[in-house]
Amino acid sequence: MSLKEYITNIVSKFELYYNIEQKTQSGGKLLGEGGYGCVISPPLKCNKPFFKIPYSIDEKYVSKIFEYDEEDEDVFNELKLGNKLINIDPYQKYFSPIINGCNFVKQKHPNIQYLISRPNYNSTSSSTKKTDKCSIFNDVEYLNLISKNAGIDFDVALRNKNPNIINFIRINYIHIFKHLCTAVELLHKNNILHRDIKTLNSMIDYKKERQKASITLIDFGLSVAMNKKFKFTDLYDLTYFGTDYYKPLEIIIVNCMLKVLKKNKYQEPIDFKKQVLKRVFDSYKYIAKDIEQDFYFTQNGFKYNGDILDKNIKSSNYQRYGNKNLINHLYNHLYKDFVNQKLFNNLTNSQDKHNFIYKWDVFSLGLMFAEIIVKAKINDEKAFELVNNMINPLYFNRYTIKQCLEDSFFKNRNVHNYSPSIESISKTKITKTKFINSTSKKTKKHNVFLQVI
Repeated sequence: MSLKEYITNIVSKFELYYNIEQKTQSGGKLLGEGGYGCVISPPLKCNKPFFKIPYSIDEKYVSKIFEYDEEDEDVFNELKLGNKLINIDPYQKYFSPIINGCNFVKQKHPNIQYLISRPNYNSTSSSTKKTDKCSIFNDVEYLNLISKNAGIDFDVALRNKNPNIINFIRINYIHIFKHLCTAVELLHKNNILHRDIKTLNSMIDYKKERQKASITLIDFGLSVAMNKKFKFTDLYDLTYFGTDYYKPLEIIIVNCMLKVLKKNKYQEPIDFKKQVLKRVFDSYKYIAKDIEQDFYFTQNGFKYNGDILDKNIKSSNYQRYGNKNLINHLYNHLYKDFVNQKLFNNLTNSQDKHNFIYKWDVFSLGLMFAEIIVKAKINDEKAFELVNNMINPLYFNRYTIKQCLEDSFFKNRNVHNYSPSIESISKTKITKTKFINSTSKKTKKHNVFLQVI
């Protein structure tokens, strides 16, 4: 089913559309802009929304104005998983998915400018200059996708070095790490692989006046429901998508194996290993500049001293992706599974104890934790140990997300705050009003900092 068929199907089911609280748009913000389109708040109105999920036209929500492509699987995933994630996490404590949307209809908004067509970016005309407005082109179709306003992403928060946010992270990093691990565990328990965990897809909504923040994961366009039936030919796409920098070594090797097999019509060539390893090393050359920034990954793993940061260490650094011996070792291990016809099951059977596909998310999250530790200048040996167990290049020795939460890093620490468990969010069948009231009571007693805002 294409995106167009999916949208046509869900829209045709609604004879009466949900009444959305409409407010006059007196101001707004352009929150982000990229190749996909842009993000603005307050959101645009949807007269014919896809789902019967309410939202308000105010700063609590955003519109992701997305260029329409009926074959776009990312948007297709966002729409499908959005509904599933709302059921898993009804108070959006852990996730901020797309909750609604509609076909874009031209309307007035303080942060939108309408242009006749996409300009020539080699031109020096004023229409190509960067503004605080989202550029919508009349010759392009768009979708208006709605989600909660989840604040700013960690990449922006860490890069801008906002002293209030950095200090908040430095004080509450144990709870931030636990909250994000719990979010990933909740995904994995529901057979969902995120596949694109990174600082850009993790949000922090910091409220200075209350000294509190909500932390959520976003962007589920590349996420995969692992409880579906896979074919061997599906493995190529399964291991192909994602951000290369955050991919673990075993996923890169498997994808290179599948590229060679696909090129040879799934017949193993004589020089199979040579072809695969060449592609692996070529993959690392492609992201070499990004890898060079990992000067805090030494021969013995992740190591960081908040007081003495020696950038010269990179000259003798064995990068986190490992050296040739390690790559050969992992290739041989994966090839053995391939020959014994175990590789397919180890990648796709979510119930198999040897399944390692979920460790992809753990690896990505570990890299994100390392970046937070360095940029927030956190000096904690237990945190270093946790990260090393999360980014272990030997995937069979790497932590699962359950082992992360059981690590001593989270045990008997001198903590400042309290965060509700998965069970209290996903299993409790109480009304939203009661939940908020009960949370408020806990706030006074435990100084809750991660909460529904």
